[in-house]
Amino acid sequence: MVSGMQCSHGVTGVWKGGWNEAELSRWAAALRAQLTDSGVTLGLVFLAPSLFPYAKDVLDVLRVHGHDRCDG
Repeated sequence: MVSGMQCSHGVTGVWKGGWNEAELSRWAAALRAQLTDSGVTLGLVFLAPSLFPYAKDVLDVLRVHGHDRCDG
């Protein structure tokens, strides 16, 4: 489930799971689907320390499934 702020040019969400690429991919796609403006120009990601070892993988998932151009 995706919860958080939503409007045409911004959305927020909180991933409450651990590292699970398939679930994170679905979550990112669902979050992106809430964004009606097609041009994502900024993405901010805050990671819990337990996800630090997966930071590169998390950003890769967000780039692909969130359709973001975020830099790592």
